[in-house]
Amino acid sequence: LSSSSLEKRSISRFDPLSVSIEWKGGEGGSSSSSSATTTLVQGDPYVTLNLDIEGEEEEGFSISSEQTLILASRGDGSLGSKPVVCDPNKDKSKRQRTVTGSVFDIYASGTDETWRLYTFPSEVELECPYPKDVNHTATQIKLTNSEFKGVIRMAVVSNCTTGVAKHCHGPSGLPLPEDQVSTPSFAAALDAYSSVVLKGGNVDYDIDNETNTLSLRLIYESYSLNKESSSESVVPLLLALPHHIAAMSSQYSTEGNNNNIAGGHRSMLGMQVPIAATSIDLSLPLPSVLWGDERELNSDSSKLVRKALLDEADYDLTKQWRLGVGDPYNAGKLNARIARLAMIASQLDESEIADSFLDKLEKYQALWLSGESPNPLIYDQDMGGIVSCGCLFDSCQGKCTPHCNNAGPRGKGGGGCPNLGPGAFAAGLDFGNGY
Repeated sequence: LSSSSLEKRSISRFDPLSVSIEWKGGEGGSSSSSSATTTLVQGDPYVTLNLDIEGEEEEGFSISSEQTLILASRGDGSLGSKPVVCDPNKDKSKRQRTVTGSVFDIYASGTDETWRLYTFPSEVELECPYPKDVNHTATQIKLTNSEFKGVIRMAVVSNCTTGVAKHCHGPSGLPLPEDQVSTPSFAAALDAYSSVVLKGGNVDYDIDNETNTLSLRLIYESYSLNKESSSESVVPLLLALPHHIAAMSSQYSTEGNNNNIAGGHRSMLGMQVPIAATSIDLSLPLPSVLWGDERELNSDSSKLVRKALLDEADYDLTKQWRLGVGDPYNAGKLNARIARLAMIASQLDESEIADSFLDKLEKYQALWLSGESPNPLIYDQDMGGIVSCGCLFDSCQGKCTPHCNNAGPRGKGGGGCPNLGPGAFAAGLDFGNGY
């Protein structure tokens, strides 16, 4: 799903259950004011895209695939609406050229998937996707109008529409039972909740030390596209994985939520069960955590280890690492050494030495976790994940305080991370800042 008028992307917001991504036009000298945003929420069965495409020279949006797509309009989605299908098997002279509606089905022939497409606030006209010829499979669905301002939502109805794909067969080699694929009630649920959009959420928890249990609540925020005000939260549709269902109470969801929706979206972990809920409560047993070594030392070993510990009792990092000037890879290994010494001291009941090492460990780990290191950990907006900014290390050949010569992410223009992101890879800087 794309638009040629949108280029630059960035993360605009995030919370414990979601991340929002924004695309904007106007890059590279373009005068486009077009924009798009999407919010990816844990458990959301829909992909939602807020589009504002303007200008006669812009492309509204398109859906492209290397496999043949078959498009069908379901009109406004109301019961009794007869689908209008872009049938590639028909004679070219009798084929539909365009279809109009606000609810569409898109069948991907190669993967046997059917996606449902919703448009808000009104109907749109889409060009039918037909392969170039019998030797090609690639197809593209395009909006006939160059301008579009609204919301597009897509959801998988079934990834075993006909059952012919290999992944639709069970261990016996026979097609999977219907309740392990999808059902009409699941498609109806997707339609019913298509106007309710998740915008994020929060996580609350409580620990019962007596039962050693963690009570976890996933709290969702949502709004309706059918209401004038989007501030009032409404009940959304969610998908829960088998291990979520196993950790829930006897009902799938909290009080007042529908738990009778059949079907769902298959995944590698099993069937994702659809539930209507503003929150999900999970009860999880806490694992036993052992701080120390469960293996006891015999008297002879104890003497040797104690002597080695006393020799290391005053161990500390060099100034470079005490300041956090360097790469997190080596810093982590050095901090792990301090942690291991603290564990040994604790096992030998050398509490004073153990506390000394723990105080050091807390201070040095905090440099990286709080972002106080001159080479802080940051989010890589190009590839994703956490990396270090990169440190152009200098100690004046031991004559000055170790420092990073680059400005870091908070430097002028935020461009103090050497070669981080698109472009030439800076070996030794981008990932781990060292070999």
